[in-house]
Amino acid sequence: MKRFLPYMLCLVFFLFISCRDQKESLSLELPATPMLTSEYLWGVANRSYLKVLESPDLNAAPKEVLRYGDIVRIVSKVAAGRNRSYWFEIQVPESGRTGWTLDENINIYESSAQARTAQAGILGTAIRP
Repeated sequence: MKRFLPYMLCLVFFLFISCRDQKESLSLELPATPMLTSEYLWGVANRSYLKVLESPDLNAAPKEVLRYGDIVRIVSKVAAGRNRSYWFEIQVPESGRTGWTLDENINIYESSAQARTAQAGILGTAIRP
């Protein structure tokens, strides 16, 4: 019995320590996701005479036509199907009109300043304020 006494005392000690209240809490801070922190994304048309459609459907009626290098604001996006592309709902700043186009027709930028710089590079003109 004397042989087991030290083992029993160790067991009681470990049980006592493991049963006490532990007030440790983990804090997890995630970095901001750029897509969630930007109000809108911006784009530049990369095709000449790009048709802006009424709905996200290739058979939809055209609503407006963009020229190569026109700047648009991207309002939302939806999956276009199995080919891993997206439909972008865009707004043309000059007219305020909205419509839809496939992602392959627009180069994406995080700010209007980046889009204007890209437009100037595409068109070979000075940046307009």
